[in-house]
Amino acid sequence: MIALIDMDIVAFSCAAYNNDFGWEACKQDMDDMLARIMDTTGANEMKGFLSGPNNFRYDINPAYKSNRAGKVDPVYREDAKAYLITDYGAVLTDGNEADDALGLAQTSNTIVCSIDKDLFQIAGRHYNWRKDEFNTVEPVDGLRLFYRQCLTGDATDGIPGVGGIGKVKSARIINDLEDEIDMFEAVQAIFNDDTRLLMHGRCLKIGQTPDNMWSFPIVPTERSEEGT
Repeated sequence: MIALIDMDIVAFSCAAYNNDFGWEACKQDMDDMLARIMDTTGANEMKGFLSGPNNFRYDINPAYKSNRAGKVDPVYREDAKAYLITDYGAVLTDGNEADDALGLAQTSNTIVCSIDKDLFQIAGRHYNWRKDEFNTVEPVDGLRLFYRQCLTGDATDGIPGVGGIGKVKSARIINDLEDEIDMFEAVQAIFNDDTRLLMHGRCLKIGQTPDNMWSFPIVPTERSEEGT
């Protein structure tokens, strides 16, 4: 089994923790963290991903992650990323994010390793090393999370949601739906603004590339005719 590791979080968390302890301590923490992940998951191969400087989301929404502007990086963050690339073969993405690469790489023989709940959009096996917790995400549950996020937005990334809709209300709207078209149409009716919905979806959907961005699902002809 292959462990797909969110190296963005490995680099940031170890660098932040060791701001005052030095580079050697930071490097040792990364080594220890990755060794624990491999041992706990039982994986025999590792593939790690780091977000590169280019990201199509900034082109479609200039405000994407603008709420993070001005924040000071941990001292050793860039050193940590370079170390993960040279010593662990971490892949630096080009045009999208590490999250996207993790989603695209997930198969029946992999496990996504991260502490980021947004990655539960990705169907398959997951391991959260902070909680020491395993989960398996069904495809329908990954879709439900995505459409709930379209309604609630993502404050961490500076994406506003629909006013008055939080986690509880979005769950009431989406969680009983089994079909993606039903989820989409429920969200579309609430947005009543296809341009804004498309921008939100493309900022939030995991597993995209600049050449293959999320688009509205195609409603079967018979369903379209029923609505006329």
